[in-house]
Amino acid sequence: MTDKRWLGGLLLVAGLALGLSCSAAKSAYKDGQNQAKQGNWDAAVVHYTRAAREDPDNIEYRMALERSLIEAAKFHVQEARKYVAAEDLEKAIEEFTLAAQLDPSNQYAQAQLLETRQALTEREAIREEASGFQQRREQARLLLTTQPVLEPSSAAPLNLRFAQDTSLQRIFEVLSTLSGINVLFDEAFRDRRVTINLVDVSFQEALDKLVLINRLFYKVVDPSTIIIIPDNAQKHRQYDELVLRTFFVTNAEVNTVANMLRTIAGIQRVQPNPELLSITVRATPDQVAVAERIVELNIRLRQLNADQQAVVAATTAAPGVRPAIAPRRGAQPTGASTARAGPCRAPRWRARAETPAAAGDTGRPVAAAPVSG
Repeated sequence: MTDKRWLGGLLLVAGLALGLSCSAAKSAYKDGQNQAKQGNWDAAVVHYTRAAREDPDNIEYRMALERSLIEAAKFHVQEARKYVAAEDLEKAIEEFTLAAQLDPSNQYAQAQLLETRQALTEREAIREEASGFQQRREQARLLLTTQPVLEPSSAAPLNLRFAQDTSLQRIFEVLSTLSGINVLFDEAFRDRRVTINLVDVSFQEALDKLVLINRLFYKVVDPSTIIIIPDNAQKHRQYDELVLRTFFVTNAEVNTVANMLRTIAGIQRVQPNPELLSITVRATPDQVAVAERIVELNIRLRQLNADQQAVVAATTAAPGVRPAIAPRRGAQPTGASTARAGPCRAPRWRARAETPAAAGDTGRPVAAAPVSG
């Protein structure tokens, strides 16, 4: 009698536990359906996982979980592509990784993950190389002969209105008085009559305007002295100082850039070195400044093209990579419910023994079928 009472109590406890488990599973499954209807597949995965864990023999819960995993993976693939388009490859890798973990059968996510990682590695290598180039460029800049810079006594804008046919030399003398810069004249300088107004301009702007209009140039002797010189080849050979400068070129064709320095900057003494990725020039400081700009623009252009190619490679799937997912037999539409009425009861199963011929000679496991009743 005691044994029967003990057995009855045990069955009662087991029944209560089963009922609570079924109740939790149904609640989690319902929450998963609600999240799936709203397209919140990550949340649906969480609830369906709980339902399948509480009632592991329920095929409906397991199928819902499998479908939510696939849909969640698709969602993260879409998010990853957005990050790739925005060139945020780190975030894209995180999303592709989540997609591959949620649905290991998603070959597209796997392929894109590998390609994006490769694109990020290549981009980081380009950045490191560019960083090294910047250091080399700064070192080369230090080797450039330092040119004196004018230091006017006042930075206030000038407002000068001269009478018609004013002496050009007199205008330079007025600028000298106002700026504190000593103005000397080359022996070949010839005074002339000019009509000009210098309104709301700095001393440097006024000086540049005067020499340009009157076909002159000037040489800075020291921070407070300049010489005004006629602009001709003979005087440039006399006054121009040539400096030696080496440019380290990366992400660009050395010979192509060297030809551009000859044709655009007008530098004749150009020595390219493809093995060291460098170009050495001997030219005036102004020509060197133009050459520096040409080299920098070419490097940036090549780097931009490399980044664009990396992004295109990361956003273009390889042909035939994306798998076609066939619908699973017995799968239900999104949000559909086929829950059985009545108490939650674990189905009984029996294996249907089939010969390899009956199973299509595939050698794959044959699904078990539930026994009614």
